[in-house]
Amino acid sequence: PSACCGVVGIKPSRGRISLSPVAGEAWAGFATFGPMARSVRDVATMLDVMHGPVVGDPYWAPEPVTSFKAAVEIAPRHLRIGMISKTSLAKVDPETIDALDSAAKLFEEMGHRVEPISTDPGGRMRDIVMSLICAGVASTPVKDINLVDPVVRALWEAGQKITAVEYIANVTQMHNVSREIVQELAPYDAVISPVTSRPAVKLGTLPSHPSKYLDELPEWIPFTFPFNATGQPAFSVPNGFSKSGLPLAMQIVGRQADEVTIIGLAAQFEKARPWKDKHPPID
Repeated sequence: PSACCGVVGIKPSRGRISLSPVAGEAWAGFATFGPMARSVRDVATMLDVMHGPVVGDPYWAPEPVTSFKAAVEIAPRHLRIGMISKTSLAKVDPETIDALDSAAKLFEEMGHRVEPISTDPGGRMRDIVMSLICAGVASTPVKDINLVDPVVRALWEAGQKITAVEYIANVTQMHNVSREIVQELAPYDAVISPVTSRPAVKLGTLPSHPSKYLDELPEWIPFTFPFNATGQPAFSVPNGFSKSGLPLAMQIVGRQADEVTIIGLAAQFEKARPWKDKHPPID
């Protein structure tokens, strides 16, 4: 949502914001709440207000080393940043890649070290996550499935076919693959990538047919859903516009429970390339 609208958004660490009383585990910890705003400072301030556990929550994130708003003023220096720009799930739009490369050069000018890395979290997580999403949607009681949106209906019906044994096996696999990914990314203070594989699509065109949603969704967001699975915090920040005027965005992923570092990095990027007064054309 943030990337397509040209605004800032943060997906906090797993357990940072309580899901009580709306949900329990929220798809085994896959889903989370997070603020969106026009600036990094506003997002950080909202996160200060929203964060915190409720007694009995299944997931807890440790208290941050400082307030999130204060992190905006802490400009990080000499970070080691990994860059993921390729995925086995989709061909990434050239303009999206160019925008990411430009952001990487800016980080290097700031004194950071940016290293391309070949890991493919989306490719490794795709089947696990899509099955988990279907099971989560299917767990919602529905009195008349004919009244449900066709896309959601397709997910609900697919989830109804998943057994309890299969679901538990998927959750276990998600957590085990997540451990592998987190360990691989541990040498980096942060990781950058596109948010989507291409700019925003026209309303009503994704999916091209309700039955194709599970195939087409991961192709569009191959860089984001893996970090829902790992529980790492991730920022979406504006990163220019396509030639057609659509917003482009960069994802900044942090280590587990380390929103502070990526907030500081996002604020540093925002200061160098301010977007407050930039808007896409409206026809």
